[in-house]
Amino acid sequence: MTEYGEPDWPQIPSRTINDEIEAFMPISPTSTPREAIIMRTLSSVLEADPQFDVRDDLKSAVKNLSQFDDNPTLSNEVWEAFQSAYIPTGKGGVRGDATAREYIIPFHSKISLHIETGEPREWGRFYYMLMTDGEDEGFNSTLHERLKQKYTALNPSNTVEELVISAVDQLITEADGSDANEQDDGQAGISIRPYVPDMAEVFQEDLKSWLDMLDDEPSALWLQTLQDLVCFHYMMYVMQLSRNLSIEYDHAREGTLSEFEPQCRPIYFGMWEETASKTRQFANEWNDTNLAGEVYDSWGKLVVMRVLTTSTTAPDAEVEAQALTLAEAVTETPPEFQERCRTALLDEFPSDDRPADEDAPTLIEAARTLDRAVKQYNSRKPSLDSQAAYTLGFRVIRQLAEGAERKFIRIQRGRAGTNSRLNQGALRLFARLFEQQSTDGHLRKFFRYLERRGIALDEESREQVIQQLDQMSLLNKMSDSKEAIYVESI
Repeated sequence: MTEYGEPDWPQIPSRTINDEIEAFMPISPTSTPREAIIMRTLSSVLEADPQFDVRDDLKSAVKNLSQFDDNPTLSNEVWEAFQSAYIPTGKGGVRGDATAREYIIPFHSKISLHIETGEPREWGRFYYMLMTDGEDEGFNSTLHERLKQKYTALNPSNTVEELVISAVDQLITEADGSDANEQDDGQAGISIRPYVPDMAEVFQEDLKSWLDMLDDEPSALWLQTLQDLVCFHYMMYVMQLSRNLSIEYDHAREGTLSEFEPQCRPIYFGMWEETASKTRQFANEWNDTNLAGEVYDSWGKLVVMRVLTTSTTAPDAEVEAQALTLAEAVTETPPEFQERCRTALLDEFPSDDRPADEDAPTLIEAARTLDRAVKQYNSRKPSLDSQAAYTLGFRVIRQLAEGAERKFIRIQRGRAGTNSRLNQGALRLFARLFEQQSTDGHLRKFFRYLERRGIALDEESREQVIQQLDQMSLLNKMSDSKEAIYVESI
């Protein structure tokens, strides 16, 4: 035990559930650039195992194209133009590395199939999870195949893209039977159980709507909107997971776990330019007792779920192997298995710091003990920047939320602080998706559409939504009454 009282772990226990069973949090996400997130997602959609490097392979292939045999200056200009438009880089690695990592905007399926990204975090596992337990039982293979077909049908939209794809083709030819185009380990399309099934259902609804729209949309615009849509749903899943875990542990403390079920919970948003006065609900969502604390504290609760799930895979386990929440373990498993889990949770502590059995005599008390210990371990770090629960929690949400055209979070200095927000681009996206899904487009149903995605709006924000939809010509007012206002392009 350290001088501060937290367990003397060499590093924080893992929160990922990706061993024999994948579920709930199949990767530990980092604040990866959004272009790298969509590239890794699309590589997983295509079941790809990319083999070629941006700098060493693709750049060389572009410069060695036969079109440039007599004009090396032109080859340099083409690469520089491509690099400027398609290879964004930060000032450094997103996890604090000194060297910025390179990644390509995946404008064509051959990019995601063959080109490695500098941020290899497996975001495709999040995609698989949100494609599970929607309208169909298990993985939604029908929708998955539709996305694959749409993406692989995209053509280069300009001469530079055509040249780069020619260079990729040249790399494939030169590989001559290597594993450059082999699929990954054969786990594409597997079901990964989400902790909040509601989030998988609405992700699939929105993805289907987007695939039904804009057949003649330029590939760059289509892909940019897909990126924003995917990043929003990844972001909202992390937020909803954190809020539901907090509520689950409230039930554990009160002895009412039988009454708990994960579901979409309201998270208050404001519109981009609204004043975040302290009387507004969205202004208080990100304080330490609400979302900020829930996201930070989720790490320990995920560690508990990892241990519970791993316990079901033991050869002599009293239950079948399955992903398991605390509520399910307490209310649906036999006492012998609960004792197995209680012991396993306490065994997560270093041997010298393991709590005595009498200090945590039940599964619930062992879970709460480990959860508190992980939080204490994190909070003793000297700054937020050194605390994994912050850098791999809130920073991930912020990265997912801050798009170029569509934004879902605003961070201001002073009293306003951090707020969940919708800018006009985000509102327009949701309005168009809603119009695709709705039979009559009534305004009341649009607000319900947002609520099913976790976006709650107070009355003042709703008035702002109505004004902005009207400005964008996305409202049809049959009369001045709100009972006769419809969200539709006019």
